[in-house]
Amino acid sequence: MGRFTPTFLYLTGGLTIWGVRFLAIYSFMGLACARGWAAPLGGFGAIQLVALVVSLAALAACLALIFRAASHVRARTANGVEENIRFIHYVAGSAAALAGLAIVLETLPFFLIPICT
Repeated sequence: MGRFTPTFLYLTGGLTIWGVRFLAIYSFMGLACARGWAAPLGGFGAIQLVALVVSLAALAACLALIFRAASHVRARTANGVEENIRFIHYVAGSAAALAGLAIVLETLPFFLIPICT
């Protein structure tokens, strides 16, 4: 972890994934409600389908970050120099886990409450 930009993007990767997913789904929901695309097709509307697909893709990306961070935390020894690197991986994995939880909790209302009312 030598350079600032890749390290920063790695640390905030989970939150960035969550933010992009949030922007994509709610932008599509606004467009779909304005254009009348929210009518369910067989009980499952276009908004729910897009929310599910985008959320699953975002969760997969967060899980990839979590697994990468976990593999690096386990592979490192605990000496003074390595502790900074372990901290970076802990933070990146924790941020990705929190982003995954946020993704799940934000996706549930699409299936539980009426949309475009």
